[in-house]
Amino acid sequence: FRFRRLASLADVAPLRAQRLASLTALPELFVELGVRRSAVYAVETGGVIGYATALDDTLTEVFLVPEQRTHAGAVLDAAKGALDLHRAWASTFDTLALEACTSVSRPSEVLGLSFRTLTLAAIPTPEPLPSERLATLADVDRVGEASHPEVFDDPDDIDTWVGCGWVTLFEMSGRLAGFGLCTPTGPETPACDIGVRVCPPYQRRGLGAWIVQRMAARAKSQGLVPTAGCAVDNVVSRRTLERAGFVADHRLLQFEL
Repeated sequence: FRFRRLASLADVAPLRAQRLASLTALPELFVELGVRRSAVYAVETGGVIGYATALDDTLTEVFLVPEQRTHAGAVLDAAKGALDLHRAWASTFDTLALEACTSVSRPSEVLGLSFRTLTLAAIPTPEPLPSERLATLADVDRVGEASHPEVFDDPDDIDTWVGCGWVTLFEMSGRLAGFGLCTPTGPETPACDIGVRVCPPYQRRGLGAWIVQRMAARAKSQGLVPTAGCAVDNVVSRRTLERAGFVADHRLLQFEL
């Protein structure tokens, strides 16, 4: 198997469409963001049989056409050497990636929880009721001051999220109580990732779960499907999402190669 470097994900668009159609759940925003930063390779043996993406030493995505699926483990082994890979990601709803990573016994760990089922739970309406509005570029500094590393890995992303209309502010008496995120995962999927940050003075009031439900309603109003994810050790986020009615029915695994 050979791995030919490509210019961008656009070069494998038809194959990516096949991959998305093969998944048993909607894709994960965290992984999608990693894939967008990854190098892209055509997987070849005679002709093109699939593609792989790698971010530094980590395989972030792999796909093979159905007739080559039985070679998933061999392709991963070849990619490990050719691309100097040390790790590989596999979501539990990506059966081909799981087949490749578990073709032999490998150490693995859970990186994150993927919430793909939402049944809205009955939660109290906050008192007083926060005002709600889309953030503008004039609010970027306020969002940055209220943010947390587990919300925005890179503070420079805040401008982009706000400019795209993905950040909603919730205010009480003119003060920022928190903000919600409603982030489309990508143009090829209806998934929309829901996020929330509650400012410390307003925490432990049930406001986070209420904001999650407001963001889920916003996603649905745009014809999107609300999904969510969090790091496996982020207990607060997990509890907040579960109170809102989300179920963590999938996992993001990292395998050591």
